Amino acid sequence: MVDWDAIDTVLFDMDGTLLDLYYDNYFWHEYLPEKWGARHGLDPAAARAELLPRLEQRKGTLSWYCLDYWSAELGVTDPVAFYVNQLAWYDSLLRQDSYVIGATIFNVSGGNSWETFEASSIIPKLIEYAQGLQ
Repeated sequence: MVDWDAIDTVLFDMDGTLLDLYYDNYFWHEYLPEKWGARHGLDPAAARAELLPRLEQRKGTLSWYCLDYWSAELGVTDPVAFYVNQLAWYDSLLRQDSYVIGATIFNVSGGNSWETFEASSIIPKLIEYAQGLQ
């Protein structure tokens, strides 16, 4: 048995641990269509009807994980703000659970699927977000 009182920090890979199927389904089927639809004058149901077939075409491909691809596909003019807003939304969910103390924004993995993930451009906006929480 693990002596949890003796452990200061536990780190998890977000995908599959903290980011479960609920997160994936909610983000892609509810949150994204709602936000995207609002920008295009569509109610959530109409936005889902238009957006979900486009999402299904990319499932299982490298484009699925590419912020540049989705920025272009969804007409996002400020991908940094888009990504930080997504993280802020997810942070608001995590902050509801007293057992969660934090999460990472990327993982270390074998292969090259993350080789183009360069996060330094989001640091100023993340700092601004964190300072706004105080």
